[in-house]
Amino acid sequence: MKIKTYSIIAFSFLLIYANTVAADTITVDNNGNENYTSIQQAVNNSVDGDTIIVNKGTYIENIDIDKKLAIISKSGNPEDTIIQALHPYDHIFHVTANNVTIKGFGLKNSSSGSGIYLDSVQYNTVANNHLQANGIGIYLWGAAKNNILINNTASDNSWSGIRLSPDDSELASNNTLINNTMVNNKYNFEIYTGYENASMQNNIDTTNTVNGKPIYYLVNVSNITLNSASNAGAIYCINCQNMSIKDQVLQNNSQSIALFNTSDSRFDSNILSNNAVGIILFNSDNNTVLNNIVVNNIIGIGIVKSTDNYLSNNVANSNIVGFDVHESTNTELNNNTANFNKDNGITLSSSIQNKVNGNIANHNGGGIKLFNCSNSLLNNNIANSNRYAGIDLGSSRDNILTDNIANSNREHGFELAGSDNNTLRGNIENSDMDYLPDDSPNRTSKNETKDQDIENKSFIDSTISAILSWIYPNNSPDNDSNNSINNFLDNISDDSINVYVHPGDSIQQAIDNSSSGDIIAVHPGLYKENLVVDESLIIISKPREQTETIIQAADPEKDIFHVVADNVTISGFNVTGTDKSGICYTGSGGIIAGNKLLSDRYGIYLKKAENITIENNNASQNGCGICLTDSSRNKLVNNEVSYNWFKWGKYRNGILLKNSNNNKLTSNNVSRNWDGIRLENSSNNELSKNAVIDDYFCISLRDSNNNKLLDNNVKSIGYSFEITLGKSHNNTLQGNSAGFMTEVKVSSGPESTNNTLEGKQHIRR
Repeated sequence: MKIKTYSIIAFSFLLIYANTVAADTITVDNNGNENYTSIQQAVNNSVDGDTIIVNKGTYIENIDIDKKLAIISKSGNPEDTIIQALHPYDHIFHVTANNVTIKGFGLKNSSSGSGIYLDSVQYNTVANNHLQANGIGIYLWGAAKNNILINNTASDNSWSGIRLSPDDSELASNNTLINNTMVNNKYNFEIYTGYENASMQNNIDTTNTVNGKPIYYLVNVSNITLNSASNAGAIYCINCQNMSIKDQVLQNNSQSIALFNTSDSRFDSNILSNNAVGIILFNSDNNTVLNNIVVNNIIGIGIVKSTDNYLSNNVANSNIVGFDVHESTNTELNNNTANFNKDNGITLSSSIQNKVNGNIANHNGGGIKLFNCSNSLLNNNIANSNRYAGIDLGSSRDNILTDNIANSNREHGFELAGSDNNTLRGNIENSDMDYLPDDSPNRTSKNETKDQDIENKSFIDSTISAILSWIYPNNSPDNDSNNSINNFLDNISDDSINVYVHPGDSIQQAIDNSSSGDIIAVHPGLYKENLVVDESLIIISKPREQTETIIQAADPEKDIFHVVADNVTISGFNVTGTDKSGICYTGSGGIIAGNKLLSDRYGIYLKKAENITIENNNASQNGCGICLTDSSRNKLVNNEVSYNWFKWGKYRNGILLKNSNNNKLTSNNVSRNWDGIRLENSSNNELSKNAVIDDYFCISLRDSNNNKLLDNNVKSIGYSFEITLGKSHNNTLQGNSAGFMTEVKVSSGPESTNNTLEGKQHIRR
């Protein structure tokens, strides 16, 4: 019995001794003169507590660290001990263990990943590294707490220099940043703010710099003034009161001025440019934002989940969105200017009791947009010459619009889609399309319009104006070449119609009896035909109030419009009821605009087509909304593509590109489809500013290369990832989001290489 006891004790001492001596120093040299030639080999053969010393040289690898280790360059010089990413879509150091030290390296060329990625870990030290030409320099993700970043330099990274991105389920906090330098990154310093419950309690002092200017990261302070003498690079106020920030020039950050749970503060006469968001107020109340200039940002000024804020005399020009107010109450926007923004000048969503008075929103995508808003007042605003509507209320109720001016907008001056119980009085409108009538079915109800000064252009002038803008997309109102369009418009009138078709007549007969270049106008009614168009014609509907021009397939086994000619225009029809295509186009130089395509196998089908413009169509409840096969250099702009899974099997796409290259998809609304936008064996396409919302699969690329996905709003209701890449290479994803300040989730695999990615990345191994 004693022998057994002594044996157990001796064995225990052996285990303790073995664990004690296991902590060792391992040396790496890529010339083969030390223990290992690669850092990953050393990590794989180490145990907790080991130190790995790396001799100077260049190492090409991606390193996963899942143990408590110190990995240190022998020279301490990041310029002579360099690690380049073997796989540029993966992180160089991916740390999933606590108590890791990484010190003294130059980390380069993880173009779609990070130089150092701390994955929800604690008590790590990152010191004296130079992170260059990566997607992100140093990335603290999720519940990354109590980490220290000291004396690092992050330069020339394509997204962020240093990024902290907390997870809503666990609070990232108590990270310490000292003497880090961020220079010449797209967004130098970034704390991702999409999670409402995330802690912002980090220790970041002014020794950290952005382009040579200090970061002011202020927590739990009051009565502080930062003026031009502060010369700030970025400013964060967390749980602060009575702050004054003025006369700053801030640029190239995720947020240059950011308030979280901050109240009773004033922001005056600052200039903010080239940021993701110039100024953001999150859960912040009773603040005043005056006389600021915000240009060339994604969002100029954002207000989120905040109350009783006042914005006046600010200029937000040439951003994606000028002003964006979300889930906020009693926001007042007075006498601001929002011009030349790509999307909306002023956007309010899911907000109540706001006042929008005396603002100017001209030459934007949309002027002033309210979505799901109520009990707000819009008064004396000017929204002219916008690409879409001047003032647009979507799914909004109980608002009052008085004495606003909305002239010369491409679409409606005032749009009230799905909006109820609003009051419009004394407004002025003169736009390219008819004013949306009161009580239009499925659009509006119980809105009150009084004393409106509405001047509508004739239908033909409006349609030809739209058609010419599609034919000559490069001719903007500022271009001298637009004079040729105006001259052409001056010579077109109702008398220019060559053929009129009335109910009971045959559209096909009119087509057969027309000559190339003729204009055919079809009066409202139901036409049961399958049409073949084999010469260049303009075929448009001639509507009356509250009527439609419907073309239903006579033979559901044939296309309704089968186009085999160049330069054909089809506009203004309700096309329905075929097991083939609503509009099938083979040819070049055509226009498909303003049509509604319903209950077809394919709404619009381009086959071996090029230079076709597809704009302002509604392709819904089909098998596939819009399909391009073997087609190139086409433009899909501002189409509504939804609920396309009417046909099961392979016909379940919103927009599908197969073997199609060099196409542009811009500002389309693609929702409630099985596949939102899918590319198969298609390259060099550009998808920008599309809203791909509530699809099961949002954007998917398969065997597709060199595509650009830029500034899309993408949010899935089914699959875990908004964007999926399969066997696809050299694609660029930038500026995409899953909602306001919410990262998009991207899934790719090792069979997809050299992609420039952003957002929450899942790399399938």
